Amino acid sequence: MTTIDRDTESGAGADQQELMASVTAALAAVHLELDGVPAQRLEFRSWVPRSARKSCQRLFVGSSVDGVPRYVAKIPLDPADRMVAGEWRILSALGAQREPVVPLPRPIRTCHDGFVMSYVPARDLPTAMAAAGPAGWARLLLDAVELAARLHLSGPGCPGVTPRSVVAAFLPDLPEPDGVLAGALERALVGPVHGDFGPWNLQVDQDGRLAAIDWEDYQDAGLPALDVLNVIITAALAAFPEYPEHGFDWLFDQVFHRENAFRAAATSALRRYARLTGQRVDDIVQLLPLFCRWMIHRIEKQHRPTGHLFYGPFAARFQQERTVWHGGDDD
Repeated sequence: MTTIDRDTESGAGADQQELMASVTAALAAVHLELDGVPAQRLEFRSWVPRSARKSCQRLFVGSSVDGVPRYVAKIPLDPADRMVAGEWRILSALGAQREPVVPLPRPIRTCHDGFVMSYVPARDLPTAMAAAGPAGWARLLLDAVELAARLHLSGPGCPGVTPRSVVAAFLPDLPEPDGVLAGALERALVGPVHGDFGPWNLQVDQDGRLAAIDWEDYQDAGLPALDVLNVIITAALAAFPEYPEHGFDWLFDQVFHRENAFRAAATSALRRYARLTGQRVDDIVQLLPLFCRWMIHRIEKQHRPTGHLFYGPFAARFQQERTVWHGGDDD
């Protein structure tokens, strides 16, 4: 049986229905070949995630055996979208390690310019934060940065690659950093990065263990601090769901200037990550304007709008105030 997710962005047309049928058949073949499970025990669910993405949309088809999720197919709907094929290569390389550094989907086989992968528990970090409440935020953010540190310290080294060369390759039009930002960038760690380590790409299983999905932007040599800023700062959207009523200035104050459960959890997580990677909290936080510029550029390359997101307002306010993360480096 196949169902169409009610949360899809739009109804499936005839071409998409035909594609879903073909992908469903491919998943059924995987189940029979690898697991010996016949089609009558399978259920399928299809969805196209709601987002501001107007091009390069993806179709997902998930399979379940006797109601237990098993595999997911990720298929590009735009023939020009090569990111999904790139993710297949990334996951194949990372999965080929005897012991993957961090939990991630296991690539199974290619399918319609996309691929089939193992299912990863569907409760994302924001959902886990809502369920845990403020008392559980510190544990979740600590687990997230520990996962990040394992990835960031896993590479063999990046000889000849400097933080500035990483930035220049991705943001060639960025003005030369100066002042505090220049110093923080000079001291920044270079290493393997997920590239989109936001809270919605971290999945939490029923035992509280985290795994990362959506590896399209992985790099062997990137700026790990941007991964950490992504998960911690973006988690504020989940911690303060009322922010649309108050605006981004209010949200900025909650993150940087108010005593609250989120601020305490974020400070603990930043301290833990800094100790694990041999960095200073303030050096990591001072890269926030760069992180915001990086995310804006990344999203706009996907032909998606950014004016409604927090990156621009946060970067402007941070630079205007010359903000510091008070208490982060206190021991």
